[in-house]
Amino acid sequence: MARDESLGVVMGRVIREARHECGWSQRQLAARLGVSQSAIAQLERGHLDYLDVRLVTRAFDELGIRPVFDGRTLGLIGRREQRDRVHAACATYGKRRMEGAGWATSLEAELGSGRGRGWIDLLAYRETDRALLVTEFKTEIHDVGKIQRTLGWYERAAWQPARQRGWRP
Repeated sequence: MARDESLGVVMGRVIREARHECGWSQRQLAARLGVSQSAIAQLERGHLDYLDVRLVTRAFDELGIRPVFDGRTLGLIGRREQRDRVHAACATYGKRRMEGAGWATSLEAELGSGRGRGWIDLLAYRETDRALLVTEFKTEIHDVGKIQRTLGWYERAAWQPARQRGWRP
């Protein structure tokens, strides 16, 4: 979407292009949606004071359009940098808390090699009972199953970096 284009103009263009791909006239789409042909013409122009979200949604459904929205912030700092900053703050906070409770800690503990390499956000060891703790911090969750599989792998592979640090879990 160009900076000077309104959301209505973009949606109208998408609807018009999809309608053309279907080989439908404005009148045919209007009949399918139960509105007038002029309502479709106005929608496709996109220069409306008010965007009829219900009509847009119905048109998208009828035309098989699957919208994808990019909600990134326009500030000086991008979401990636914000996530990294929050992630680092959480990890160092966890490290301080664990050390305060008597645990030895390691941030970004590397395990594996090549394509099978990963980094445990916070690996902690308590010598009194030889407990080993694997901790991951997530600032966004897109796939819980993937996180569970990764944590399972980290749990199985955490012995190697622990022993490299002289810990005996």
